[in-house]
Amino acid sequence: MEVNQSTPHNRCGLCGATTYRKVVERGAYGVMRHGEQIVCSECTHEFDDLEAWRLGRSDTNVKEPEARISAAGLRDIVRTYRYRDAIHVVVDSLPQPYQDQFASFLRGSAQPVGDGLNRYAFVPDFERWLETLKLDA
Repeated sequence: MEVNQSTPHNRCGLCGATTYRKVVERGAYGVMRHGEQIVCSECTHEFDDLEAWRLGRSDTNVKEPEARISAAGLRDIVRTYRYRDAIHVVVDSLPQPYQDQFASFLRGSAQPVGDGLNRYAFVPDFERWLETLKLDA
């Protein structure tokens, strides 16, 4: 007798998680809203759509920076998260390889805990990291 070993159709192609969430982003007037991208609840990778999440990240949908981004450019790109009266930087909103570099820079530092879905950092830590990059030189 054959056992039915079905796997869920809706699962992350990278880690196998069965849940995801929509990315929350700030609109033109500062209003938070759900964006088009989704984030896996387990591996926290961002995907352009549901099909990309199901298939996993492939070389076609990985966005590598074509050139070095200036410190001002990184300030424009990074998303923030407000918790009560404090504003935190969303580490996972930085493009690669800057995301991993900043996460390495933060090792051993205190980091705020926000919604539990992303990694966060204090704004002064982000500014110190930007100074160490010397991107504007």
